[in-house]
Parts: sequence; C-alpha cells; structure tokens
Amino acid sequence: MPQHRPARRRVLVALIAALAWLVAAPGALAQGLVDPPDTVIDSPASGTRVNASTPIVFRAVGDGGGGFVCTVVGSGDLGCDSPISAGAFGLPDGPFELRIAAIASDGVTVDPTPATVSLVLDATAPQTTIAGAPPARSPSGEARLTFSSDEPVAGYRCAVDGGALNPCGAELALSGLADGTHQVLVRAVDLAGNPDPTPAVVTWSSDATPPDTRIDAGPFGRLTDPTARFSYSSPDDPAPRFECAVDGGAFSACAASGLTLTGVGVGDHVFAVRAVDGFGRPDPSPATRAWSVGSAPAAPVRATCASRRVLTVTLGSRRTPVRGVVATIDGVRVAATGRAPARVRVDLRGRPPGVAVVRVRGRTADGRLLRTTRTFATCGPAAG
Repeated sequence: MPQHRPARRRVLVALIAALAWLVAAPGALAQGLVDPPDTVIDSPASGTRVNASTPIVFRAVGDGGGGFVCTVVGSGDLGCDSPISAGAFGLPDGPFELRIAAIASDGVTVDPTPATVSLVLDATAPQTTIAGAPPARSPSGEARLTFSSDEPVAGYRCAVDGGALNPCGAELALSGLADGTHQVLVRAVDLAGNPDPTPAVVTWSSDATPPDTRIDAGPFGRLTDPTARFSYSSPDDPAPRFECAVDGGAFSACAASGLTLTGVGVGDHVFAVRAVDGFGRPDPSPATRAWSVGSAPAAPVRATCASRRVLTVTLGSRRTPVRGVVATIDGVRVAATGRAPARVRVDLRGRPPGVAVVRVRGRTADGRLLRTTRTFATCGPAAG
C-alpha cells in the first residue's frame, strides 16, 4: 500500500491546477477555440458632417459571421449590418460617437476593441435664395445671377431653361441668350449633402434686338399735291414710340397714328421714321420714303389775260353730285357753290402778272375724294 501514495499525490495536484486555471479564466477554453474578430469602419472618416441618408460602411476582419453590434455612446446598443444610415439611430442634429463591434460566428465572441467614429449629424435641408437676377424685362442677351443660403454650403446646382441640374457656384453668368423668356432654377447643397427640396426660381424676358420700322402708306413718285400723309408701324411688342424726320432734318417725336405734312414745296423730298423701344433704343435703320412735288401744268387760256380775270372751275358732273367743296387760290380759301356740279368762281382781278394756282377738292355721296389743280396766267389790268 505505501508504494501507491506518490502517484495519488501527483493526480491530485494536477486536478487542483486544472481547477485553478478554469476558475481564473472561465473563457479560456472558448477563446482557445474561436479567435475574436476585428472591426474596421471604412467610411465616413471621423469629423465628417453627415446627413440622415449618409451610409456608414464597416466590415469584420477574421471570423465576423455573427454580425455586428452598433453602440451610440450615451445611448443603447443596436444590432446592425453594413451599411447603415446615419439617421437610423434617431438622433437629433449634432455630434455623436458610434462604436461598432463584430461578433464571431459562435455568436458569443465579440471584438474586444470596437471600431469608433465621431460624426456630426445634419439632417436639416438648406434654404436657397436668389440674391441677384436680371430685371423682369432685360435689354441684354447676357445675365448675371447670384445665390445664397441660410447655412454654409458645399455648392449649388443650377438648371437653365428647363435643362438638367448641374453644379454651379454662388454666381452664374449667362451669355448668348435668345430673345424671349428665360428661367433659372437653383438649389443649395449643404456641407452634409442635404439638397434644398424647394429650389429657388427666377424668370425674366430678354430683348437684345432694337426695334424695326416699316412705312405702311405714303406718297411716292412725282406728284403735284403739296400734302403728304404717312402711316407706319413696328412689329415690336410692346408697341414702341416713333420719331420722324423730313428732308434730312433732326428726328423728333411723332404720333403712332401717322403724320400729315402740308404745304410741301416743289422739289424732291425724303421722309424717315424710326421706332424707339421701351429701353430707348432707336431703329438703327429707319424706314424711308422718297417722292417729289412738281408744279401743275398751266391750263390753256383761250382769251387774252385782260379778258379772263373771272373764271369758273368745275369739279364733278351733273351725274356725280359733290359735297363739302373746298377751294384755294395760292393757298387762300375762296367761296365755292357746293352744288352739283361744284363750281368755284375764280376772281383774278387786281393780281399782278404771274401765275395763280387754284386747287379744288370735294367728296361724292359715296365718300370718294375728287380733286383738281388749275394754273392760270395773270397779266395785270386790262387795257382801255
């Protein structure tokens, strides 16, 4: 019996040592079977300003088959998968710290050194303002616009005349704009990447073309009538004002309804008219009309001057009644009978030698204008 005591003592010592090791490190057996995973956060980097939809991307190194645990410092734990949005934690705007630990496939072993990232949550969208823009009606094919926001921005996105939104700065310069209506839409994007959901919009009309002018009616060729009536217009919208000039004189304001010139002298004449738009720009190529006024041919005198000092000028016929007869001798109005036929008594007595020009006009019952011009020689007092 005494020979077995040393063996028993060795077994007892081994059992006591094993028990002591298990008591000292209860997870040693498991740790020896499954190595704890490591955790890596790929993006975003610490200090980044994020919005609610910004993805947080992470992964396990080693055995991470058991998933992940996300912990917001100062808040609770949340089972999570990569990627997870920054707004998934229900946090208010402001800084927060996130710890992420991978779990081994045994579901028990957890990364003892979780990955940590510090971020700033900004889930509030910016508001965009158009600080500078063209007037509602612009005389230019160019435009300069400036933008601002109620918070710091990463940039702006602009769309011109219904085009796609493209990155732009706080100032937008446009050139080569066609005449017509134009529109710019702009939205700010803040430092967290939040876009303004209600972009600012401005609309204006560009008119970089001076007005055009046309003469619709007026005399032309060679005439004997010293009166000239002109009508003119412009296709511009809104309607412009007009300026007229005669025989190379200075332009001056004239009515949009037209212009009548009276007492135009014998010779060649030129009428010019130009439209002036609301921006004060005149038509650079005024519309013109040239005509000439000549002397009426002298009517043959069948008797000597001395015996023909009282004459009669007839306008119309018995079948064409004439009303409203007006007659002048050398521009001075004289009496007319006003019956059909219209007869005007021309009294040349006492006139010095020379020429007397008689003009007569009147209208028929249906409104037609009749006119005639007669020229008579005057020879002074009759002999005897």
